[in-house]
Amino acid sequence: MVRNSAGLVLTVFLLLLVAASCDQQPTLTTTRGTARVECDESLFPVMQFQAEDFHNTYPEGRINIRSVEAREAVVNFVNDSIRVIALGRSFNKEELNYLKNANIEYEGYKVAYDAIAVIINRQRADSTLRLTELDSIFSSTLTQWRTGKRGPIDTYVGDVNSSTDELFRTMILDKRPFGRTVTRLKTSESIVEEVAKDPNAIGIVGLSWLRGHDQDVRVCRLGGGTYRPVVRAKAIIEGVKNNQQRIVITETPLQTERSAFVVRLKELVGNKALNSVSSVRDESEGERVRIVLDLEPSVDPDEVLNSLHHFTQAVDMTLVAGQYFSPAQAHVLRKYYPLSREVYMYTREVRRDVGYGFIAYVKDRKGQQNFLNHGLVPATTPVRIVGLTSDKVQ
Repeated sequence: MVRNSAGLVLTVFLLLLVAASCDQQPTLTTTRGTARVECDESLFPVMQFQAEDFHNTYPEGRINIRSVEAREAVVNFVNDSIRVIALGRSFNKEELNYLKNANIEYEGYKVAYDAIAVIINRQRADSTLRLTELDSIFSSTLTQWRTGKRGPIDTYVGDVNSSTDELFRTMILDKRPFGRTVTRLKTSESIVEEVAKDPNAIGIVGLSWLRGHDQDVRVCRLGGGTYRPVVRAKAIIEGVKNNQQRIVITETPLQTERSAFVVRLKELVGNKALNSVSSVRDESEGERVRIVLDLEPSVDPDEVLNSLHHFTQAVDMTLVAGQYFSPAQAHVLRKYYPLSREVYMYTREVRRDVGYGFIAYVKDRKGQQNFLNHGLVPATTPVRIVGLTSDKVQ
């Protein structure tokens, strides 16, 4: 009888010990713990600030952010050696196909609007460049300055795996390689330093690298010739992945009637140009535009959104051709500036841990304000154009 009582006491003690150890296991939280994030080098200044501000707001949460080139971040993301990345572009077609074929589950979020800035030395007074000139300079067809102080053009670009490299060649060079006289530097910081000290220099960097360097370099205004900005429909992604996800268009492209735009969308779905859209519904009421594109399961909504913009964009004929635009926030938001781009964050983390919490922080009011303060444009919170009309680049 005494032996049985002793066994019972021992059993209860062991159960209490196990329960106590379970209570000591760390609980997943979005504001406590440590997460590793890889960041596109062209975005590093602003994303590093976001990480530091997150820690200041949530002292028990820490984001170890590492600067890498965009392509390296994607490779590490695919190989699952990193689970959260920030890019100055969306996944390209090759990357999307690989992710789909490998059945890799991930979530993507557009968090800001950014731009590739073309910078020259402060000694060069003329900061306007025609897009054709830009093509000629970076393809090495034009190697001597034609205005201001004459001399050879010293052209600087980033790493071959950078997002600025890929987007600039797509937007300006029609995917052709940079010319033979172009010098590659490893970091955006090196590009800013070279342009600041070389009177004949020109280079390209992400907007957040300009903060604090307004007295060191001059930012070019681009356009001229026959250039007119391209306008797109305003659209948002609604719903959760694999659960009635859809794209909702809230404004048609300029000068496009809603009924004609809906007909155009249905034609694109019918001829398989938008082959991941299952249906198009016009739920507009009065002046309120709401055109819904229902998506098939397991598709990437950002890929569909990019296809939508590609097939429905139009030239803004309300503007006089040949104007020049700086990467000021208002011009980036409207996409008047020719080298405007979007910032995305991607995660493979299904748990709601601190890495997911960091993304939520960047998307929320404080993180969006941080983008605004660094010269970028928020993507998830309303922005008043009237507050961004200055042509000054922050």
